Amino acid sequence: MVTRLSFVSTMTPAVSMGSDAYKYTMIAINLINRFQYHYDPASDKSISWIYPGYPLFLTAVMSLKPVNNNFVDNIKYVHSLLWGGICLLIYIITFRISNLISAVIAAMLTALSPHLVVISGYILTETWFSFLLILVLYLYALWLRKHSMTLLILMGLVAAAATLTRPVFMLAPLILFFMMGFFKTNEAQVDRRKQLILLIVFITALSPWYIWKHNSQQVKDQTSLLREAFHYGSYPNLSYGAGPRVSPRLSDSQYMKVSDDWQQVLIHVKNRAFKQPMEFIHWYVVDKFITYWQWDIIQGQGGPFIYQVNNSIYDYNLFHKKILKIFEEMHPLLIILAFIYATLILYRQAKFRLKETPLTLFIGIILFYYSAVHIVLTPLPRYALPLYPLIYMMASLALVKLGTTLINKFSKPYEKVNPY
Repeated sequence: MVTRLSFVSTMTPAVSMGSDAYKYTMIAINLINRFQYHYDPASDKSISWIYPGYPLFLTAVMSLKPVNNNFVDNIKYVHSLLWGGICLLIYIITFRISNLISAVIAAMLTALSPHLVVISGYILTETWFSFLLILVLYLYALWLRKHSMTLLILMGLVAAAATLTRPVFMLAPLILFFMMGFFKTNEAQVDRRKQLILLIVFITALSPWYIWKHNSQQVKDQTSLLREAFHYGSYPNLSYGAGPRVSPRLSDSQYMKVSDDWQQVLIHVKNRAFKQPMEFIHWYVVDKFITYWQWDIIQGQGGPFIYQVNNSIYDYNLFHKKILKIFEEMHPLLIILAFIYATLILYRQAKFRLKETPLTLFIGIILFYYSAVHIVLTPLPRYALPLYPLIYMMASLALVKLGTTLINKFSKPYEKVNPY
């Protein structure tokens, strides 16, 4: 947490606030002053295409003190506190899964990760969503030890808050529900009707927003956002680096003409795919996954930065410059280790029907689920940031498992084997 507080207190952003951050904060200010859900202070209407999870969080934070020139810094400090809580939860969860070494490695990687330090300085959904995601996992870990109606209710509420922050999370409670019925824990199997409380609370908490959203007349709805994400993500080689960044709005004159209709979008994507079939196949099968989990954030200045930052601890502090370089070198290895371990967990579960790995299985499913969603849609690396604590957790489990296996193998006395 000290690293994050140092970063947010000394960072010098190139612009005071990005467009997304401006909308979130203005919605919060309008909710406080006029109880109006819109980022335009002059508007008398509300919008429904920006999900309310993060703006409501900002509203709660900004309500604690009068809104003044320091409110942006106050939000960043609260973000830093949330990341302190996330590190603690990662330690507790990993310790319950494995041992002290795994827990310390996972917590330290989460605490020092430049991506997760930098994101605490932006007024974006990533910090709040990551906290909710890890909190759901922690509540599930508690439930596995003690079947409690209270824990099911809390899981439903926190999962609803996470979905209202990032709607892609919507299927996670359903996954949890089926896993609860499949896995046996230390206590007797819980009545499935009692487990339904998780879904009932989750759906009930989401209902007011979706009912209001359905009744409101909006030009930009969730369908159009989904269509735009699919269309935008169909352009290969979204990249940051030496070459120019691919921007469909600029590179393809047909992009805006067809983007308002699903049928036209599908025809346009199909026609482009037939012109360059191998490029499209490689983009969807290989490059989209790599792009989603790559080190460089596409829409930023490179590295872990989303918006341009003119000065930070990673520019002038030798220790943090070394940490940045180390994490950049380790990044591909950590991603590979995490997904190898997740794949092995899923394989062992499918083959042997194991019933003792529900936490790691759920984490593995979440990692593959989010990867699949963004392979279909737009693979912006920024959207993977809330999952980095899970990556570090799985990578630490893999490292300790590998180390334990090697120690056990080479510590055994040499045994001469008769080749015949």
